[in-house]
Amino acid sequence: MVDDSNWLQPVLGSYQAEAVAQSLARAQEFDLIPVEEKERRPSSWTIRAIIRPEEPLYAVVVHHTITSMCKGEIACWTYISQGMERVGQKEVVFTVSRNTESERKKDFPNDPLRWIEIVYSMAKGGCCVEEFEHTDFQVADFLGRSDVSWIVYCPACPIPNVDDFLLPQDYLQAIPLLVAEAEVAEKYGLMRTLGHLGASERWFPWPPWFDRYRKPCITTAQMQGSIKEEMEFQPIKGLSCIKKGSNIILRVPKKSEPLLVEALLRHSPDQAFPLNTVHHINSDSGLLWDNRDPQPRGYSAGNSNECMNLNYFAFCPGHDADELVLVEDGYMCKSSHPSACLLE
Repeated sequence: MVDDSNWLQPVLGSYQAEAVAQSLARAQEFDLIPVEEKERRPSSWTIRAIIRPEEPLYAVVVHHTITSMCKGEIACWTYISQGMERVGQKEVVFTVSRNTESERKKDFPNDPLRWIEIVYSMAKGGCCVEEFEHTDFQVADFLGRSDVSWIVYCPACPIPNVDDFLLPQDYLQAIPLLVAEAEVAEKYGLMRTLGHLGASERWFPWPPWFDRYRKPCITTAQMQGSIKEEMEFQPIKGLSCIKKGSNIILRVPKKSEPLLVEALLRHSPDQAFPLNTVHHINSDSGLLWDNRDPQPRGYSAGNSNECMNLNYFAFCPGHDADELVLVEDGYMCKSSHPSACLLE
């Protein structure tokens, strides 16, 4: 048996890593019980896995379909954790596509169940994950691939053909990223990767399922020459920015306000002040950029782009007049005022 505990050492302490290694070794030991008939959608198949009976920690596994504009009907398994809130962690939902030619409904992979236990172990040790955070890791085989590098925890999004009563009121959707995609997210911002992932399936803001056979949706080679390579972005989480009509609206959550003020106070007032931003809950469209096409392009949930999500916003002082300029997948505010004016 291979000991995979080392790939978690940067995230977990030694005690937690040992506990997770034990959970990986128990991959075939999950007890399964059927969900009551009255709870089932006729077209779906549902089972409950007992992950840690003593806690208790469970996961409901639902087989269902999702209709993609690119691939038609996709058979999927969605794993819904039950018991995370007990340790202060939002519940986690993980959706994986099924190979209908070689896998039966009941042949769901155990890796998402293992991952749910890992998140639970981290939370129990005081390390909870939040929206748009990620866990990076290396493991020889995760869902049949050796190149899954990040698990990103995205806000809850609708999952077609999964009954609402099975889903928690609030949860995090786990989105795996491949090595090449994680490299782009690390250097150019998470939303660049998630945007291209969404566009690859024509699904806004991102597809909730993981296609185990897909190629990387974007690479760093396709990012070379980006304006982002010339700017040092401020590490402030939770900011989002939208273009609504002629207005640019920067949303700053309460918990991010002190970090933004601190960054502005220590920042040189005559230097650009760029900010990476994440998905805004009210947006209906987004921007994409790569070096194969110098012009930014959009993607959306339908035909609307009334509230467009921006992947960054940069305040650029030292100009003769105030002007908003679209550059790649974000906006620059050229201004005659110093960056400290943002405090107003």
